[in-house]
Amino acid sequence: MTLYRLLRIGISISLITFLLSREDIVELAKALKSANLWWFLAALLLAFSQVFISARRWQIMLSPKGMYVPLGLLTSFYFVGRFFNMFLPTVMGGDVMRGYELARFSQRAVDSAATVLMERICGFLALFVICWISLPFGLERLEGTNILPIVGGMSFAFLLSLAALFNARLMGKTLSLARIVKRWSVENKLKETYNSLRSFTASKRTLVNAFVISLIIQLVGIASTFLISQALHLNVSFIYFLTIMPIIWVIIMAPISIAGFGVREGAFVFFFMQQGVSPENALLLSLLWWSLSLVVALAGGVIYGLGRYRRSGTLDAKGGEKHENNLDYRWCWVYRE
Repeated sequence: MTLYRLLRIGISISLITFLLSREDIVELAKALKSANLWWFLAALLLAFSQVFISARRWQIMLSPKGMYVPLGLLTSFYFVGRFFNMFLPTVMGGDVMRGYELARFSQRAVDSAATVLMERICGFLALFVICWISLPFGLERLEGTNILPIVGGMSFAFLLSLAALFNARLMGKTLSLARIVKRWSVENKLKETYNSLRSFTASKRTLVNAFVISLIIQLVGIASTFLISQALHLNVSFIYFLTIMPIIWVIIMAPISIAGFGVREGAFVFFFMQQGVSPENALLLSLLWWSLSLVVALAGGVIYGLGRYRRSGTLDAKGGEKHENNLDYRWCWVYRE
């Protein structure tokens, strides 16, 4: 176990311990006991639907690359990615896993990585668009808070990062630094992945479709969190959720804890206390929201555990299979003839 991983575990445990020590456990238990189960189940349904919609976005983004992968298989990859999110660094750790499995299936590692990266970029962009569109409708509720400078600062950082990412000259020089690694052709692979990523700019229709679906995905996720607040009988408007949840999601992606533990709970308490929510209810909202992710992740764990290996090959231009490569891949019980 590396020092970095131990540090993340320590940060997560310290933050959780600190938050729980400050809250009234009895009040937490009372709030949980009075929660409306039906609202929570509705939120869980939305959490599962988010995975299926995300898989459809992924399939759309693969089409310009000539990669025609069954929707069921991509859905399985997404579920398993959610499972590994619980153990890998940051909440984006599962992206690495599903990109890896797609690369094994397609034998096109560069394009697989590029589509996963572009998916994440579309998701980030959708988050900030939702946040800024909702801001004017919730200004009254934001008076006296420090949310506006936080939103402005994070948006500026995102746009700056996006501009740098698609600056070919800057990225060319940056990626050239990888030449210090003499093995595995790291520099060439990074540049190939970057070129594949930039090639999406020529597929404007695909990007527009992916962005629209990303908006739907993020709205579904925000709605599921709002339903949990309804289950807890919290008096917080949906507009506030539209404004603040994108910011919380960006914060918990920072690679300083394990799966966002501690950071997520602290963010929920900080932002929702500004709307008059008690620390106990804000913490419980965070934990119940995490429990949705856990149930989805466990479904991915079941898929991962029950899946079997199958001999197969890459896909041809029409989505049919070629068997000469004899490539193994998992979870193909959803893709049987």
